[in-house]
Amino acid sequence: MLCRDVGFADSYLMHSMSVFYYGDKWTIGGGIRNVFDNAPPEVDGSEVLAINNAPIGYGYDIGGRTLFLDLTVKL
Repeated sequence: MLCRDVGFADSYLMHSMSVFYYGDKWTIGGGIRNVFDNAPPEVDGSEVLAINNAPIGYGYDIGGRTLFLDLTVKL
């Protein structure tokens, strides 16, 4: 009997947070993406585009938790 692998992933929820301060001529902010370091669901790489069984190109974060800092100055 031939069976087809399932080519979909379960739901995936990622939390991010950031804080910004807006001055007259400058803005500074920072934050964390993927606060809880949630891994994307595993999939069969022969069914969907994947790297190490993690779907890519579908809005999944394969980089894990990331920090960012932003500084903007108006000239």
